[in-house]
Amino acid sequence: MVDQAVLLAGICRYLTGRFAEAAAMGDDARASARDRHDPMAELWGLVLLAEARLRTEPEDPALAGALAEGEALLQAGVPAIDTVRFRVAVARHHLAAGRADDAWRSIRTAAALAGPEPSFHPYTIEAHAGIPEVCLALLERGGAPAAHPAQLRATATAGLRRLERYSRTFPIARPRARLCLGAWQALEGRRSAALRSWARAVEVAERLAMPWELALGQLQLGRHLGPGRARPQRPRPGRPPGPGGGRVRGHRLPRRGRGPSAGPGHGRRPARALTARGASRTGTW
Repeated sequence: MVDQAVLLAGICRYLTGRFAEAAAMGDDARASARDRHDPMAELWGLVLLAEARLRTEPEDPALAGALAEGEALLQAGVPAIDTVRFRVAVARHHLAAGRADDAWRSIRTAAALAGPEPSFHPYTIEAHAGIPEVCLALLERGGAPAAHPAQLRATATAGLRRLERYSRTFPIARPRARLCLGAWQALEGRRSAALRSWARAVEVAERLAMPWELALGQLQLGRHLGPGRARPQRPRPGRPPGPGGGRVRGHRLPRRGRGPSAGPGHGRRPARALTARGASRTGTW
């Protein structure tokens, strides 16, 4: 119970941008669980540590060792959603190192495990947001040699729908859902819709006191608005999406089997850095 309390406190710090504190709590919980021979709690601590370090030091060599330890812990019969979280962290680490094929293989495994419906646990936000974020980052970079473009787009759209459903239950996911939707719209060439999505992400992140998501939204607006252009007005509410696409708070979600081209010229490459360490290199913008 003590480990779980520490982990929950660490997740709260992670969600509010206090990544160093979150990493320290994850490491403490991991060490305590290892001493008690509790592989599930040890994996939880390791994943929290990895998620937080990916925000601040995505190229830290120690991350590779920690993630290698996690592979062994997966054999302890952990819940599927925790395996998804771990695979997303592995994919982000590969992406930060420029290993697009490895990132795609990890995220494809995560997506297959996740299935079509979200998991209703508040601590699993990265399992839901990470899949579309990594796919969108790969699409912005022209895809991955090992990924068929249609499969990459299909994985991205399924991830977008799963994240949107998750965000209806957990408001903490709404800024990320809007950020991902904006990235998809930008890839489709729908610049005005993308700007509205990012403006909405900024608004919601500010209200929820989520500084990382707030900074990501401001970064995207700053990259795409250009000098002298005003932020778009808040969109009018729309209908919820239907099974084959639809609208989300005034935005159209992609339909199944359709998506932007993965070829060069569609959308811009992600910014090299949100902070000095470069958030976009790990699949978040």
